[in-house]
Amino acid sequence: MGGGVFGTEEALRRKGSVPSRRGGGGGISNFERDPVSRRFLKTLLREFAFRPSRRLGQNFLCDRRIRDTFVERAAVDGEFVLEIGPGLGALTRRLVEKADSVVGVEKSRHLLAPLKFVLEGQRRFHLIEKDVLALKREEIAGWGEPVVVGNLPYSVTTPILFRFLEEELPWKRLVVTVQEEVGKRILARPGRSTYGALTIAVRLRAEVRKILSIPPSAFYPVPEVRSTVLEITPLERRWRRSGTEEILKKIFSRRRKTFRNAVSGIEGGDAAMEKAGINPTLRPEEIDIERYRRFLGFVLSEGSSWRRRESPGSERAESRIKSAEI
Repeated sequence: MGGGVFGTEEALRRKGSVPSRRGGGGGISNFERDPVSRRFLKTLLREFAFRPSRRLGQNFLCDRRIRDTFVERAAVDGEFVLEIGPGLGALTRRLVEKADSVVGVEKSRHLLAPLKFVLEGQRRFHLIEKDVLALKREEIAGWGEPVVVGNLPYSVTTPILFRFLEEELPWKRLVVTVQEEVGKRILARPGRSTYGALTIAVRLRAEVRKILSIPPSAFYPVPEVRSTVLEITPLERRWRRSGTEEILKKIFSRRRKTFRNAVSGIEGGDAAMEKAGINPTLRPEEIDIERYRRFLGFVLSEGSSWRRRESPGSERAESRIKSAEI
């Protein structure tokens, strides 16, 4: 790369990707390092010899209007923000202007140098160099409950969501970008083909609303799909029943059958179906979330075989692995 941080700044300026220093003698802290510009972004990647990985879902936001709208609707003023995968800092640059503090969790060691370059001098920003799936509660405990933001990679969207939904990590709200297909599944209503195990598993635990659509052109490199920003807020009545995802996956693997047939083999399923007031001739995708809440509550009640099947130490880990497949 050559020249360190200052060499990078000069290289970017020569390419016309950043404004000149103001006032002649103002140090590096006075130069605008906002990677939301596609031109700046490309030059930054080139200078740090970084090639985005399609496999890892590394698509960087480069649309200023969408970035600003995201932060405005996330309502992070005065909040502690936990950012999953800050990448090159396009979203982070605006977050640190609004939030009380921002902790970024970044797993890609190749992104650390350009990220630190972009955010140099930002005292409200703290970096944890780690995979969020390995993050421990005590590593962020000192800041309180965060508003969690980020552009979630498709391959690990569900495991990341369930780290918070299952309360392995603290959270106040989630404001996250997901692929449009995933957003439709989470927001689906009964009777739709997109309504399924993921819909119910998320909305047993949280209220979800769509706050923004993002076209592929807002990212570099340009992905093949559209994205959706969801705001996910925990319900006051928290759902804490292990085995939930396993049962839902079993039911929806038979989604074209009647509910009576879909729950065959689930111990206590017939009795729970009756207690929950579920019409046994309906298909799984035709039953609303409140009836699933009742059904699962009966099946997973204290003393049931489902509650006894796993040791306490393995429950959440296994649930998260299964949730990646729902």
